[in-house]
Amino acid sequence: MKKALVLLVLGLTMGMVGYGQGTFLRFHEGFQGGFEQYAEYKDIVQLNNGNIVTVGYELENSILPPTLDFIIAVYNQDGRMLKLIRDSGYGSGMDMALVNTSDGGFAICFAGRLRTTNTEVQFVRKYDATGTLLWSKDIFSMIPATFSSISLAETTDSGFLLFGTSSVPSPQISSLHAVKLNAVGDSLWQFQFNNGTKLTGADVVPTPDGGALLIGTQEVSIITGKVVGVKLDATGNLEWDKVYQDTIVGVYKGTRLSNNGFAITSMVDSFGYNSTHILVVNSLGDSINSKYFPLYVEVYDINNTLDGNLIITGCSDGADSLSLDLILVKLDLQLNEIWNRKWPHVLGIGQSIAVTPDSGYIFCGYYEPMAFIGKTDSLGNIVHATIKGAIHADLDNNCNDSLDAPITHQKVQVLGSRYYGYTNTNGEYSIQVYDTGQTHITWQNSNGLWETSICQDDTLTIAVAAGSIHTVNFLAQAQIYCPDVTVNITNPRLRRCFQSTYTVNYCNNGTLPANSPYLEIEMDPYLTVDSASIPGVLPQSGNLYRFDLGAVGIGQCGNFNLWVTVECDSTELGQTHCVSAHIYPDSICLPPDPAWDGSSVAVTGTCDLGDTLDFKIENVGASDMTSPSFFLIAEDNVMYQSGNFQLQSGDSLKYRFKGNGSTFTLVANQVEGHPGLSFPMVSIEGCGTNSQGTFSKGFVTQYPQDDQNGYVDVLCLPNIGAYDPNDKRAEPQGLNTEGYITASQPLDYTIRFQNTGTDTAFTVVVRDTLSPNLDITTLYLTGASHAYTFQIIGSNVLEWTFPNILLPDSNVNEPLSHGFVSFKIKQIDGNSPGTEITNRAGIYFDFNAVVLTNTTLNTIINDYKTWFTFIQSPESKLQLGIYPNPNNGTFSLDFTAKPTRNYEFVMYDLAGAKQFGQTLTGTTPYILQPELPTGMYIYQLLENGVAVNMGKVVVNR
Repeated sequence: MKKALVLLVLGLTMGMVGYGQGTFLRFHEGFQGGFEQYAEYKDIVQLNNGNIVTVGYELENSILPPTLDFIIAVYNQDGRMLKLIRDSGYGSGMDMALVNTSDGGFAICFAGRLRTTNTEVQFVRKYDATGTLLWSKDIFSMIPATFSSISLAETTDSGFLLFGTSSVPSPQISSLHAVKLNAVGDSLWQFQFNNGTKLTGADVVPTPDGGALLIGTQEVSIITGKVVGVKLDATGNLEWDKVYQDTIVGVYKGTRLSNNGFAITSMVDSFGYNSTHILVVNSLGDSINSKYFPLYVEVYDINNTLDGNLIITGCSDGADSLSLDLILVKLDLQLNEIWNRKWPHVLGIGQSIAVTPDSGYIFCGYYEPMAFIGKTDSLGNIVHATIKGAIHADLDNNCNDSLDAPITHQKVQVLGSRYYGYTNTNGEYSIQVYDTGQTHITWQNSNGLWETSICQDDTLTIAVAAGSIHTVNFLAQAQIYCPDVTVNITNPRLRRCFQSTYTVNYCNNGTLPANSPYLEIEMDPYLTVDSASIPGVLPQSGNLYRFDLGAVGIGQCGNFNLWVTVECDSTELGQTHCVSAHIYPDSICLPPDPAWDGSSVAVTGTCDLGDTLDFKIENVGASDMTSPSFFLIAEDNVMYQSGNFQLQSGDSLKYRFKGNGSTFTLVANQVEGHPGLSFPMVSIEGCGTNSQGTFSKGFVTQYPQDDQNGYVDVLCLPNIGAYDPNDKRAEPQGLNTEGYITASQPLDYTIRFQNTGTDTAFTVVVRDTLSPNLDITTLYLTGASHAYTFQIIGSNVLEWTFPNILLPDSNVNEPLSHGFVSFKIKQIDGNSPGTEITNRAGIYFDFNAVVLTNTTLNTIINDYKTWFTFIQSPESKLQLGIYPNPNNGTFSLDFTAKPTRNYEFVMYDLAGAKQFGQTLTGTTPYILQPELPTGMYIYQLLENGVAVNMGKVVVNR
């Protein structure tokens, strides 16, 4: 039995994990499905039981315009999410607010529009401390007008004051509007204020006398306004109203001061840049003080501190122009700064802040594209600890790792918090943990060959103190003895007629040394190898090159470069070039599945005589196939031929036909239980020509390559002319514009960057927030252009830092102005058909604004056989209008029908099952009402039985 290792830190007390103690930082982890791309928290409170509640939204941008989900997240006092409440299907322009209540629960108000029908939805809801709904009231039943810019406050009688802007059209009139509710949400009285101008509500501040201060903006021009304050008593009578003369853009928040005055924050326009103005008034509304903040500082919330001062949060651009660094600033009542905290390039924008009983602060906001909450101490510090160490092989089982080999590419996890570390080539990792108290750490073996040494428990327990640094080393013991050599080949871009660099990375992640490993690289015939950084550049045969690597010990890695030139005269722009790397020994270390029959499928394809395609499926295994398997041949992305095959050992099937310029792809399935992750496929581009004398391009990269086993890697790239210097590429790209792939398909990502500025870049940071549908425990870094450090922020943010990269600007040295990173990752288990995996990265060059890449898209289908259920005819598409899309079950089709042609509209679910079909006759537009449940469907328009248009349609009832 293994021993549990417990590390205790002197000075730690049990109070550190109690209510209100400690600090933390948490990113939103509540994403549902695969469509969400963005989350933002807008308001935050702490309940009497210590739980923290936030309100905000998630963005679903799988279709335009995007869909928003209103969310309420309940966290415990340590920042662990306990409950997520979701209300789906809204469009842009949501307003919301949150207040904790004296009975220990909370209440929210909300205003928005349903995305599909544009119907207004407005309500007030009350919840208990667990997030259980107690009652809900429709605001429209109280106010027969558009109500926006809403806020909510609890009054001294345990009722509520709902405040916002009420608007009526023709002519457009907007007023400050307050509604008094009792403790169960019934309307008691209403107050409406309009001074003959256009008014917009901002915030309601309750007062000890049972009344409240209403604050808002009075429009002066389209871009300027003035602060308005309106004081009500407890029965809704006007006590005073004031218009303050400072010119502002808009009012944000207000708070009551310890001296019974009020502080009001607003935004001002200073030479085209937003900045913040804070106005202080006394209890009668007279202005007594104000402060203008420097340029680039924006304040979104203000609150009282327990010692009678003020705390504000927002963002500051500072020297970074648009980096949006989160700020917390404490002020005295004269608006003098007591202290300020700023997190450059870390968090983003602070939207709301509240004070905790231990004089600390909780805050929320967003760090694009993720929402977050945080807890600081009384000085505004997010106290973190560092957990670092290394994983080494305990080869002699002596419980001493000082002389043993490092274990690379492993993930170390802080359990519960979902913080991760990643071991580098020295086996070292480092994790920033925003928690205090007892926590647990484990590591996850990536290839199944290692297990935790008998000298340690699988999970190590440590007690984390604020600001502490802990060294936690792991020992690994061989479970299966085998060298596991892997190879990855990377190239940021292939420019036609120019030299390009392939970087080949290899590692031994096994439990035995690889004594005589070598690499075979099959080059595309249109790539000329100019040189290599290691011996072995001469081809062994044809385009096959061999490189002897020398002994590669356990945990050792290496790399070398190949410089190639893309031929000019014999290639076309956009033509695809594939390079395959295979490292030996290539044995699969894990024992085979007992269900495997011993067969093994291999496929080959050639273009003979320039226009004749020869495909072959062969059983190269030692045994006969005992059951049939499926194959298909695709022409571009259209089914050409498919069927089943069952071959004896050594037998083959051959398919020979004339090429016509299309890209032909052969895919054949291995039998059940086949060792490893083989996916036999081959694509032939440019065999023959079409009627225009050219050939199709861009289809090879849509299909996955047969390189899921670590000992082989295939990189297919189109040659390019002009290009976006900062982008992200997914491999495989996936079929069609939706990027269809199967749920078992890993993804390879490459993020490319170039310094297109006017000076040398000294530091470059690449940050990538992974889709929640990807499994971070399978992350494998496959290459980079320069030396870097790497960390995982939170549970899914990857960050590469290139210190002292000295990247020249493109005007000085264009070839050396480029860089890249690449990684491989698998999907989480259970991604269902229709799930979308999207990813986008941000690139920081020194202190310049972030450069965002394109967004990659992959959509999950059952299998590639299913995909061809949806494919359209290779004939020209017929233009089809379908609207609205999404719809509530009724929609219109509009297209130009051809005479003597018969048309049918067919809808399939994402598993390929036909769900609706209707013959179309007469004139367009057609009104269709399929009785289908909410979901995404694939449609086809059939002309005389041939698909001439297809796409996606969403039904949202």
